[in-house]
Amino acid sequence: MEFMSDPSCKHTYHARVSSRIHCASCFYDLRAVSSGPCPECGRHFEVANPRTFTRMRKAPSLLAGLAIVLLLAVVASLGIGFAFFQSYVPDRHLAFWTIFGVGLAVGTVSSVHAASSRFLFVRLCAMCVGVLCFWVGLLFASDKFYRVWQASPNASDEAYSDSAPAGVLVLGWLPAIVFVTVVILLTFCARWLLRAFTRKTPPAPPVIDS
Repeated sequence: MEFMSDPSCKHTYHARVSSRIHCASCFYDLRAVSSGPCPECGRHFEVANPRTFTRMRKAPSLLAGLAIVLLLAVVASLGIGFAFFQSYVPDRHLAFWTIFGVGLAVGTVSSVHAASSRFLFVRLCAMCVGVLCFWVGLLFASDKFYRVWQASPNASDEAYSDSAPAGVLVLGWLPAIVFVTVVILLTFCARWLLRAFTRKTPPAPPVIDS
């Protein structure tokens, strides 16, 4: 019973129990696990290295991830709405890229958040927000494009065609899904490369001569 008799061991044990150490990838409870791979996901864990674990609890982290998704949805709604209801826009191309740029930017951030989150529910919500931002931004941008074109002097007959907004409304979700998928895959690759270059090789166990 040397562990219980040693004061330093007692202090380390109680510190680990009270600090609620979790895996940084899957939030597995590591209080009863010594240094090594996580039993749940295999991520390397060292008690002496705080960068290899987290003390965040699951519920607050989940709520924070959902709050970010909600904030992105609100930002996209306000940005697209403000750009769409501008009374005067000098150029139809400027109108299109202003509105679509908002949806594209928020969709990109939401897709990166989906790839970075540890929770499946947050990932699904972020992916849906990313697809909707891209889709709605493209739809409103196409509609505004034709509105500005129709208001311009000497507008051609093509300006009064509704085929482009109708096509975006029906099939706009296809490029939106492709875009979100590509951003998520690129984020996964970037995180994997960053982790591969920054990962430290665990020290080899000492060799004991017999």
